[in-house]
Amino acid sequence: MSGPSFSPSQPDILRLQAAVLVARRSRSQSTSARSMSRELRLTAADLRERARIERRGIDRSEAEADFALRGQFGERVVCASFTGGRLSCDPELETQARLLVALGERFVGDGRSVQASLEDGWLPALLTLMRACDRVLRSEVRYRAPGR
Repeated sequence: MSGPSFSPSQPDILRLQAAVLVARRSRSQSTSARSMSRELRLTAADLRERARIERRGIDRSEAEADFALRGQFGERVVCASFTGGRLSCDPELETQARLLVALGERFVGDGRSVQASLEDGWLPALLTLMRACDRVLRSEVRYRAPGR
């Protein structure tokens, strides 16, 4: 004995497909909203920290900072980060950056000169890694007041 057979009509199929699309779109928008909310919270925290640094009269280049870098090296996308004084990056990017250090590369601007380095703090490391990339896709710096 077999049960009744159900064959959905064309309008039923279309309604079901529309419901699936609406559910997917809603889920995608929710994920986007969460990502945007997180990014706004991080930006607000960074702006508050920058204001604290400026109120103390500290030059931002002398403040402590963390950074994240995403770039292109040849056909590859490479990444680097500097968090809590520790550098982490893709081996290809590190090799290219160390070549710049060995060649004595200097970065000059705003009446200042910074020697290429991966060991002398966040600013020389960031500049060196950015120069080592063929193209910088994204860089993000988060400032921290000294001792934080």
